[in-house]
Amino acid sequence: MTSFPHLAGTRGERELAEFIADTWRQQGLTSVRLVPYRVLLSYPDSVNPSRVVVYDFRDNTTVFTSQLTEKILRPDDNHTDVVPPYNVYTPSGIVTVLLLIYLLASFHSQ
Repeated sequence: MTSFPHLAGTRGERELAEFIADTWRQQGLTSVRLVPYRVLLSYPDSVNPSRVVVYDFRDNTTVFTSQLTEKILRPDDNHTDVVPPYNVYTPSGIVTVLLLIYLLASFHSQ
């Protein structure tokens, strides 16, 4: 059912919604209808794609860079209209953090 890209607001999403509505009708549901909504959606910028880069400013090295495309794990998943990974609703910019702390869990005794 979701073997093709179906990002909200795209043709793929509409086709998927119609498929689900038709399936429900075939199963006997009689009050199925598609209701359009006007919503604010964020889409990736194909000219300047989002990426996350983590630098170590102590020695000016790159620790991590996010990928602009995802690895194709199965040939059937290779679609030309797949949306690349992107940071939804985030403006471009540089965030500087002098101390980064990652906490997997926190306990009162800590």
